[in-house]
Amino acid sequence: MKDHDFLQATFNTSFPLADFNHKAHLRFTYLCLQGSCGYSELDVSKGIFKLVEANGAAEHFNQELTDEAIALMKQRMSNSEDDDFEVFIVKNEDLLTDFKSALATFKTLSA
Repeated sequence: MKDHDFLQATFNTSFPLADFNHKAHLRFTYLCLQGSCGYSELDVSKGIFKLVEANGAAEHFNQELTDEAIALMKQRMSNSEDDDFEVFIVKNEDLLTDFKSALATFKTLSA
């Protein structure tokens, strides 16, 4: 799915929640932080919450974790010249394969 279509489907809640896996969360965050289609950092939480709420899963949304993930992604993106999510995620594979450790390391270094 093209980035624009992916963002629109997430924001209009037509993206299947079952397919909104960890990689989709990262892609959505990356695209919003990149400013794709006029979206921004503020739209990350709004978009994710709107999608889970529309699917009756609002209790699974964690604002603190989302804020921490946004901060980590912003930091990684600031050290990257990549403008394509798939290239970015290959170079930052730990975000996909060991996110908990990447986040813990980031929080320790940021403290």
